Amino acid sequence: MLIIALVKGVPARTAKVVRVDNIVQRDAMEMVVNPNDETAMEAADFLKRRVGGKIVTLSMGPDARLKPILTPLYNAGATGVDEEIILSDPRLAGSDTVATSYAVGLAVFQIYQRHVTPFDTLIKLIGDGASVQEIEAKARELYDQNLLPNKVYNEEPGTRTSIIGHLVEGNLSRDEAIARLKTERANVTKFVVVAGIRTSDGETGSVGPQVAEVVSQKMGIELPHATYVEELDVDPDSLRIHAGRRIGRSIQRLEIEAPCLMTFAPEYVAKTIQSVDFNRVIENYYKGKVREPTKWTADILQADPARLGFGGSAVIVGPAIIMGAPSGQKTLDKSLVFTKAVDKTTWEGKEYGPFKPGDVADALPQTLKDDWTAKGALTPFTLKMLGEELLA
Repeated sequence: MLIIALVKGVPARTAKVVRVDNIVQRDAMEMVVNPNDETAMEAADFLKRRVGGKIVTLSMGPDARLKPILTPLYNAGATGVDEEIILSDPRLAGSDTVATSYAVGLAVFQIYQRHVTPFDTLIKLIGDGASVQEIEAKARELYDQNLLPNKVYNEEPGTRTSIIGHLVEGNLSRDEAIARLKTERANVTKFVVVAGIRTSDGETGSVGPQVAEVVSQKMGIELPHATYVEELDVDPDSLRIHAGRRIGRSIQRLEIEAPCLMTFAPEYVAKTIQSVDFNRVIENYYKGKVREPTKWTADILQADPARLGFGGSAVIVGPAIIMGAPSGQKTLDKSLVFTKAVDKTTWEGKEYGPFKPGDVADALPQTLKDDWTAKGALTPFTLKMLGEELLA
C-alpha cells in the first residue's frame, strides 16, 4: 500500500504567523512538526505494519528549514517513513488553504503517478517481446529507485520469489506475468493519504478535504475522505479502510474504498495488531529508505501559476501574536512601546527580547523599563501611534 502522509512545519512559538508583505517568513522562525500531524504519522505507521508498503511524507515550505525537523521521522514509530518530498519554491509562498491544497493535491497526484508508471513500463516491455535480460535490468533499475515492491522484484540471494524473478526463471509465462503485474498495479492505485485534523498555525481543518477535491479532479474520480478519525483498521485482502469518528455522542463507523484521504483527531491511538501475515507484509515492502529528502518545485506540479502562492490566495492573515512575548494589548498614554529595535538583553539574570518598534513593554521589570526609557528606547503609546498602526 502506498501511504502518503501530509506533514507541515509550524512555528514553534507563534499563535498566528508573522508575515512580511503578507507572505509567511518561515525561514526566519524556529520550526517544529505540527503536533496533529504526528498523530497522522502513527496512523501511517499502523497501515504499513498491517499490510506493508511504504510511507511517503509530503511537506511544503523552505526545504532548508524543513529537513532538520523531518529527518527524525525516518526512525519514528515502529517503521518510520521511507521517503520525504518537500514542495519548496518561492512561487508557493503566501498560500492560503485553497492555494496550499491545490499545490499539495497536485503533488499527491504526482506521487501516485510516479509509483504506477513503473508497472506500465514493465507491462509494455513484456508485451512488446523484450528479452528477459532487458526486463530484469529495467526492474532492477526501478527497484533501486524505490518504485517497486519486493513482490515485483527483489534481490534475495539464491531464490526467485518475485514476479520478475519467476518470469526470468521460466516459471511464469509472459501473459501470466502481465496479469500479476496488473493486479499489483491495481493495489498501488489504492493509496491512502493521511493528515492531522488541523495545524497549530492555522486551525482551519480544511486543507485535508480540499486536497481530496484536487486529487479527485486530477484522477477523474470522487476520492472518499473522512475527517476526525479516531479509530482505524484495514482489510489486508481488499485494502478497504475501516474507520470510526465521533459525531457528538455517537461513533460513526465507515468502510472506505481506497484510494482515500483521512484526517486524524488528537484522540486517535493506533490499535494493537493481533495477527499479521508477515510474508505478505514483507513482499509489499520496498527496497528501503531514501534518506535524503527530495525537493520539488512548482514546475514539477504542472500547475496553473495563477492558482499558486499569494497570487492564488484570497485570504490574508494579519500580524503575529508571539507566544511568550509581552502582551500585545496597548492602552493609550499608559502602555510603554519600543521606539526602535532592541537586541536580546540580559537583566538581573534573565533574558529579554529581542524587540522591534511598536512592541509593548508593560510586562518588563520596572527597573529595565526605566533604563530603556532613559535611553529613548521606550515611550508611552499615543493616539498618533494608534492612527499610524491602523493606517498601516
